[in-house]
Amino acid sequence: MRRAQWTTLAVAISLAASLLAAPAQAAGPARLGVGGYKIIERGPFPVAPHAVRGEAAYCPGGLAAIAGGLDSHGDGVVAFSSNPTDASGLGWTSAVRNTGNQPGSFTIYTICAGVEGYEIVSPEWVPVGPHSHEYFHSACPQGKQVMGGGQFAYPGVDYFVLASEPFGQHAWRSGIYNNSSEPISMVTYAVCGFVGGTHQFVGGGPATTILPGERAAVSATCPGLTRVLGGGAQTTDDSSILLSSYPVDGTVWVARYQSPVRRDYLLPGAVCG
Repeated sequence: MRRAQWTTLAVAISLAASLLAAPAQAAGPARLGVGGYKIIERGPFPVAPHAVRGEAAYCPGGLAAIAGGLDSHGDGVVAFSSNPTDASGLGWTSAVRNTGNQPGSFTIYTICAGVEGYEIVSPEWVPVGPHSHEYFHSACPQGKQVMGGGQFAYPGVDYFVLASEPFGQHAWRSGIYNNSSEPISMVTYAVCGFVGGTHQFVGGGPATTILPGERAAVSATCPGLTRVLGGGAQTTDDSSILLSSYPVDGTVWVARYQSPVRRDYLLPGAVCG
């Protein structure tokens, strides 16, 4: 494994450890509802064949990261992790893994805002056995609503993200497939706060079909004057791999998957507020 790959993993592991070492629910900037909304975009960043690379985008002073995402480019470049940079929500880290033989790239996004009652919830590590999948959700405290979320797994790099999505209005759900012969562990993050009456979960209409070996993208659009806070997509099979999940123009969330072996169906969803 290349030195750069190990360096990226070491940074990501250190960030995940700092989040888990902090209280499970960490307080951040306080605002009424969602104010100061801003999307930070960085990239594209190159990623070498058979390497992992992560990058972070930080919020301006006074704002906290309520969600993040990435858009991968190139055959074999898949989502690897997506999580807050720290327990205070200063920014968001997104990483990809290039499983192919050609260079690829990726672009990262952090959604920033001031939110009353801001908290990052990351309850526990969940074990994932060799050549198996696992899903887990992190729930917001009573009265608070989910805005965004993500996941991180350790150790090793031979796994695929199956899900990272809002689970209703009060939780975040993620899932991975462990493709290695060794056990790993996964943690799911939910970013929560008092968003108010404009908070809602929006679906993207009828399911979209992915045929074996093909890719498909789905999107959900926030209504009226609401803004997209976070999003993802639900699949009906445990084999489809997440490639990209990111905001567009502050009102749309796009998720892109690849189905390696079986027909699958995608149902997009976005959190709006």
